[in-house]
Amino acid sequence: MRRWLPLHATCCYCVTRALGAASTCDSSASNQTCSADAEAEVLKGVPVIDLTPLSGPVTTTEFQQLVEQVGSACQQWGFFQVVNHGVPPDLIEEFQAQVKAFFELPADQKSAIKRTSSNARGYYDDEFTKNTPDWKQGFDFGHIPDETKPPDDPANVVMDGHNQWPTAAQLPHFQRVMLRYYHALAQLAARIMAAIALSLNLPRDHFALDFTPHTSFLRLNHYPQCPRPREHFAVNRHTDAGALTVLLQQYGITSLQVNHGGSGRWVGIEPVEGAFTINVGDMLQVWSNDLYKAPEHRVLANSQRDRMSAPFFYNPSYAATVKPLGLCLGPQACQVDPHYRPINWGEYRRRRFEGDYANVGEEVQIAHFRVSGDTSTADVTAAEL
Repeated sequence: MRRWLPLHATCCYCVTRALGAASTCDSSASNQTCSADAEAEVLKGVPVIDLTPLSGPVTTTEFQQLVEQVGSACQQWGFFQVVNHGVPPDLIEEFQAQVKAFFELPADQKSAIKRTSSNARGYYDDEFTKNTPDWKQGFDFGHIPDETKPPDDPANVVMDGHNQWPTAAQLPHFQRVMLRYYHALAQLAARIMAAIALSLNLPRDHFALDFTPHTSFLRLNHYPQCPRPREHFAVNRHTDAGALTVLLQQYGITSLQVNHGGSGRWVGIEPVEGAFTINVGDMLQVWSNDLYKAPEHRVLANSQRDRMSAPFFYNPSYAATVKPLGLCLGPQACQVDPHYRPINWGEYRRRRFEGDYANVGEEVQIAHFRVSGDTSTADVTAAEL
């Protein structure tokens, strides 16, 4: 498989030191060598799970082992990587080439399809996370109800807005490749959600109705070189709002970090070649009543190389009401008290985009819906959203 190449490559790389990071680089020698301690933090890594049992003929024991691995990874880490996932390597390679081509377009061509306060989809270079500007450029597109109609047809204008694309003259294959890849990842995410349902002692198709139709979106990220990486994060600490994220990282570069168990120990997630990185989102944390927690994570800025990534955010139907499921994981292990009030996904998503688009103060979080426990805005209700 051809690997993603940076737009501005240099001969060597290291994870650039960021304030408070567990994975740091030697401050000498132009920050080009990483310390042994930092490398050890990365090497511990997150679980790598072989998804072959989800699609191939396997024994009952092998299938159950997979389900247990997925459940353990969700509970212990909230992050895991998957191999033998079924997404064709040639599709991934074609997708990577189109992502690179998009970010190499002239600035005026990208800005012509810039997203707005009323349309969450398109190009941007001014996103906020935790009310701080990200050091990145991005492009978002998502589901449409009717692919036979133009993207801006009234039938395809949804709560998130509508898709915007470069012209065919600029990138003749871009839209076709993006949509093909998008659908492949939606299928992969649905299969992983089925395994997660089984790990929660639920029917395999338990979440299917909540994702009919799903409102997922795919994000293309380009992280330019940062001249002062100690002063910026590429993306500040956050959790993902939806149910599940399927991330394609750039192999050979470790910039994504997870706050392992909320302990404040930031651990680098080293990409496995050919793998996708999976993480639990806010909605799955609510459904599981905190059994599976959405991990806080961040992305380090880097002064040596550009980097690209592509997260696919698997999101429920806008109409879905997300609330704790009252799980029973054994005779003496039934959840009785819900930790959260019901959340309408569409309204939650709308409020989170407002915080991405501009500094609007404190972003809405699932903590605002907690039944117990104090937060600064604990009295925020679904009706107020």
